[in-house]
Amino acid sequence: MSNFVSSQSNLFFDKATIENGTAKIYLNGSVAYGGVCDDPRLETQIAETALQFDSIKNVEIYLNGVLYKTPSQK
Repeated sequence: MSNFVSSQSNLFFDKATIENGTAKIYLNGSVAYGGVCDDPRLETQIAETALQFDSIKNVEIYLNGVLYKTPSQK
């Protein structure tokens, strides 16, 4: 699987914070989806990257300041 996040030309990392075991990842821009299979990729790739660290128990992703939900979960 390719890195979905890095292939997004209009999506930019802003910052990451850690609060009580929760990694909060902040992104700005927009996400371009190539199809239904792309829906969970952004969330999955970011979450799995953060969860590799023992101190991280949960991950929250924010897109333009709003808690991100994959399109299929909206």
